[in-house]
Amino acid sequence: MMDDNQLGRVSIWSVLAKYWNSFVWVLIAFLIIWTSVFVAAYDFAEVVNDISDTGSSPFRSGSGAVVALVFVKAYATYTIGAMMILVIVLALLMDGMENLKMTLTRWLREKVEEEQRAKARAEGLSEGREEGRVEGKAQGLSEANRRWTDWYRRLKEAEEKNEPFDEPPPEL
Repeated sequence: MMDDNQLGRVSIWSVLAKYWNSFVWVLIAFLIIWTSVFVAAYDFAEVVNDISDTGSSPFRSGSGAVVALVFVKAYATYTIGAMMILVIVLALLMDGMENLKMTLTRWLREKVEEEQRAKARAEGLSEGREEGRVEGKAQGLSEANRRWTDWYRRLKEAEEKNEPFDEPPPEL
């Protein structure tokens, strides 16, 4: 029941496909350990004594079957709850790990990109200022000189013709 898409979800537990094998192995390991501990801690003698004391069991002659059924009932009672809690916790952890990984990756990428933008901006400003100075000297000064020269020429022409000259000087 695996998806080709590693971001696809698998099963009723909605586990990411890339975590499905880990999920299954953890559940199997849990069941083996849980069963071993449960069998070691289970008091079979008490169950046998309870059955023989009452004597009302339909399995009077086969008390081993009754002990097995009582054990399975007790095992299922405690195992189903523990398994459901484990499944929920594992699914949340695996999904949370993926979300945390994506969030941290996105945050680090944005941090690095912002640092690169700031560095590029600083380099661009210094290059722009330097370029502006060079071009300003070559182009800006010649333009300013031309405007001042034209204004001064018009001023001198007006003085030679004895005409009033009220044109303001060009701006810097």
